[in-house]
Amino acid sequence: MKNSQEIKPKERKEAMAVAFLLATRNLKMKEIASILHIPPSKATRARELAEKQGWLKIVENVPANDRSEIEKLAYPEHETLYSYLNKLATENDGFLPENVHVVYSGGREKFEDPSKAENKRYEEFGYNCAGRLISLISGAQYVATAWGRTMEGVAKGVERFGPEHAQKPEFMPVCGEPLNSKVPGISSSQAAETFAQAFGTKSFSLRGVGVRIPKRLNANQAVIREYLRTCDHYNKIFGESDPLIRKVGAIITGLGDAKTSKGDPYYNETLAAEGEQSRLNQLAAGNLAGVWFPAGPKHEPAIKDLNTRWLGIQYSDLKECARIHRPGVIVCAIGIGKMAILKRAMGIISHVFLDHELADALVAEAKALSVAPKAPTSGQPEKRPKRVSLRSES
Repeated sequence: MKNSQEIKPKERKEAMAVAFLLATRNLKMKEIASILHIPPSKATRARELAEKQGWLKIVENVPANDRSEIEKLAYPEHETLYSYLNKLATENDGFLPENVHVVYSGGREKFEDPSKAENKRYEEFGYNCAGRLISLISGAQYVATAWGRTMEGVAKGVERFGPEHAQKPEFMPVCGEPLNSKVPGISSSQAAETFAQAFGTKSFSLRGVGVRIPKRLNANQAVIREYLRTCDHYNKIFGESDPLIRKVGAIITGLGDAKTSKGDPYYNETLAAEGEQSRLNQLAAGNLAGVWFPAGPKHEPAIKDLNTRWLGIQYSDLKECARIHRPGVIVCAIGIGKMAILKRAMGIISHVFLDHELADALVAEAKALSVAPKAPTSGQPEKRPKRVSLRSES
């Protein structure tokens, strides 16, 4: 093996980038050379170096400290994307994201059956998130997890990747479960269990606990919440004077778009509980971990009222996690259908994992709006972004 001190910095980065692209996107060497703007012969030599240094095995094995820079090198439009998301966070009067991760989620052309292609997308996306996600959450004492197909892909990806030598956070759900329908993918409690099994640690469960107070029972909120505190795990997570939800170092969640979530039982449970059969997709842009975001300023009072009947994690918990804790609020999103709610939720997201399709759509929009990319800081340590105040919202 070549001594790492004998490898030139540029040569080292190129070899790691080749390993990353080979493992996460299974590209041909000619395609990798084109992305990295190097001759194919140089890309081949970089692959050989990556294999000799142990950076490319069955999966990429890029060191955690180098991964962020290699991700940027592997996605040439990263600076434009990051600048645009910073712009959106500032416009929302929120916190700037710590980092943006573009993750390959495969192609749909491989399967004749659309459902199999879609399942493969979630699986590939989740596995390609795993290495970076493990390194992010390993230092946290507590981690909260959401639900759905994206979360299933991510949780199983982490389990398959195997968080070796990682610290062992404890995992908890962000909410209970719908009472009237089966959850596609996995529920919040099942996601917590899967992560805990992967890390060899314990999890909390809110199985059997509902997710919403029906609007017609609004006057009985205090009694209902007091009753839920008889559930030991609900009381520990949400009910005590010093609840665990305020101590989570990371919240891992997908996004729910109001116009494309009709198959989501959490969405359907909201419709049934609120009696807003025709208005929810007009009032809301979507939800993050079950907390709904208004489609516009005029809808803020209605959405604020709707969120008071949600029995899971609250907006204030998300805001506090993004403001104080590291890594903070981690969002995983697949497909351009998540674009509207992602744009609305920027400002409360610390890290975002986007599949290449959604990332490309955001870059195209940024270029159409003439958003200038942030100047690269090659060779400099990555600075923690400046935080701006987040407007008060309950």
